[in-house]
Amino acid sequence: MSPALLLALVALNTDASAEPDFEYQESGVADHTPMGLGLGAVIGAPTGFTGAWRAGRSAIDGAVAWDIPNSLLHLHGDYLFTVYTLNDPLLPEVEFPFYMGVGARILLGADQKSILGVRIPLGASVVPKELSLPLEAFLEVAPVIGLYPSTGVNLDALIGVRVYPFNQG
Repeated sequence: MSPALLLALVALNTDASAEPDFEYQESGVADHTPMGLGLGAVIGAPTGFTGAWRAGRSAIDGAVAWDIPNSLLHLHGDYLFTVYTLNDPLLPEVEFPFYMGVGARILLGADQKSILGVRIPLGASVVPKELSLPLEAFLEVAPVIGLYPSTGVNLDALIGVRVYPFNQG
């Protein structure tokens, strides 16, 4: 078969108005995103406990954790906003909310001064649709701009899970 004939057959068989396989909910909240208070754990840099309060597209989250390589207590708090939610037809039992935000981080150590910085978290969650106890697993990367006692740029990277025992969604 000649390449021109093959190309013509492919062009005739292609639907130019076909919708993509993925469904986006821009600036929306996932239909199954848990609401209210969520509690859980994070692993990475830092490793510790996390909590969040979700209301609509917004959330306030934080962590009390340990910065293992530097032996420092890590505290952070962020305001998060769900940018969009991905619904993949190949995985209809889960939703994938993507979020970004801004917050603060403080590191406390026995022999060091407090280290204060601004966090810019970017992350993605996996939210199962059909569970009796709502939960959220997430991956987050947050550039941190150090402000005090010196300036600099660091990176927090973590994975975590939270359960929402009093789900209000």
